[in-house]
Formats: sequence, C-alpha cells, structure tokens
Amino acid sequence: MTNRRLIIAHTIISLFAVLRPFSSHAEGVLINSDYTNSLQMLSTLKASEKAIKTITADSISMSCLSHPIQTHFVGVAHGLLIHSGIEKIIAALDDFVGYKDLFEDIEAIEVIDMKTHEVGGNKYFKVHTEQNIPVPFMPNAHVTTDYFMTRLSPTLVVYRYQLAKDPKHPNKNDVLHADGVIVIERRTEKETAFYEVDFLDPNLSGIASLGSSRIWPESVKGFALSDLALRNFAEAKTVENDITQQRQKARKMARNQLEEKVIDKCLESKISADTYLKGFSETKGVSNRVYLPPNTQAPLKTEPRL
Repeated sequence: MTNRRLIIAHTIISLFAVLRPFSSHAEGVLINSDYTNSLQMLSTLKASEKAIKTITADSISMSCLSHPIQTHFVGVAHGLLIHSGIEKIIAALDDFVGYKDLFEDIEAIEVIDMKTHEVGGNKYFKVHTEQNIPVPFMPNAHVTTDYFMTRLSPTLVVYRYQLAKDPKHPNKNDVLHADGVIVIERRTEKETAFYEVDFLDPNLSGIASLGSSRIWPESVKGFALSDLALRNFAEAKTVENDITQQRQKARKMARNQLEEKVIDKCLESKISADTYLKGFSETKGVSNRVYLPPNTQAPLKTEPRL
C-alpha cells in the first residue's frame, strides 16, 4: 500500500520551519530496517531533488531492488508523472480513511494520531491498517505505520514512513519491516512528478511454503496499482458529493490500465538495493534531514483523533 501538494508564498520564517521537520524520537518507537539510514538520506533536500529527476514519463517506471541475503525482502522504486496540481495529490495522500476505496486489498484503516506544525505545515500521522493478503491461507495483515510529511521547498514534498510499535495494537504488526519514502514535485500548475521507494519484509514464519513464491509479484503489482489509482483520482475532476465513487472508479480503472509486462520486466531485472540507493547517499553537503535530534522541532499542534 502506498501512498501520498502546493505553491505558497513563504516568508523567511515559514521557509525556515519547512526545513525543520519532525523528530522521530518524539513520536514513538520506530522499527528500523536494513535500509532505514539510506531512506533517511533519500528524504533530504538534495537527494530528493536527484531522485525525482528520474521521473520523466506518464507510464510507470519500476525497478525491483533486491536484498543481498534475504530473498523475500521486497524493494521497489517506482513513479510516474501525474497531470494534476500538487495540492490535490497531497490531499489524497493525507486522506488515509479514503485509502480503503482508492487502493486494493485494504479491509480497514484508522488514523490513531495526527499532529501538524504550527508554522510550515509539516505533518505527522500514526496509522493502523488491516490489509488483505492475496495469498491462500494467509490471514489479514495488521500494520501500524508512522508517516512524516515534510515540505522541503515550495515545490518539493517528502513523505517518510516506517513500521512503528503502537501501544493500542502491541502485537498486531504482521510484517517484520516496512520502510519507504515518497517524493512529489510540482513541475507546473497541472503536472506533478511522483516517486516512491518501498521496502517490505513480510513475516513468513510457518507459512513460507504456502505463499512465499507470490510475495514479490503480488507486492510489485500492488505498488503499480496504487500509483495508477492515485493518478486516476488526482487527474479526475473533483465532485465533492461523490468522492467515494470517484476513488472506487479510479481503483477500477487502474486494474484495466495495468501492464503485466511492466511487472514482469521489473521482476526479471532486479538490481541491488544497496547499489541503487548508493547513488543518492553519496550526495554531498546535505544538511536538511527529515529526522532531527529531540527538542529541535517547531511547536506541534495536536489534531483530534479521527
């Protein structure tokens, strides 16, 4: 499940706040993966600018990223151009409750907590998801994820998300690791570049023989369908009293638009995740991290629980 706005005249003060995002330490216990450090680097301003430049076409770009040892550790870099304003895409990404209608296989979703910076508009969400696993005999997966949305510049927005421990669901993370970054960039008033990197380490304990062979193809297919559904929804004319049906229509359209050859090419041409990410981690002179040490973030405004 993936997922995912705006040109505002910033004063010097608000621009400074944009570059001072949330501290992960303040929001709970995050579960690091082998790629957490690389993804944090990818979330910085210069690395994000470099990554988003790889998105140049309307069709989906997908690269399957392999772990050096763990064959079931899924990694996918993917993205496309969306002919819509960045604000509409951000609104769709922030509307987690709407994911149930927009994206495949989501049974239930709950926003447990949400905070917003008083100045700068950066956001934090803690989200619990129950997701259908399209593999025989596998129960629904329960996953809690922390999302950090940061406005790195007037045209560049980053979402950093990671598996988290949640006191409300202490034993309900049915994956070992979930780690990712979304970068969206305003190209014009009606064109936005969307780029995402996801890493998923499923918990196959006791059921590896039943479903392991489908983990990679189903995961890659799911990421592609999410990208297409998001694009369809963002590019459609918004009808305020029909949002649910619009989401469902966008999801249905995505199924018809999916090209299996794109999935097959990605699966047949896996590249090293370490090699892929190294191209961004070597970016020099980066100082604007998504995560800062404790007590350095701007004041937070707590929103009512949804």
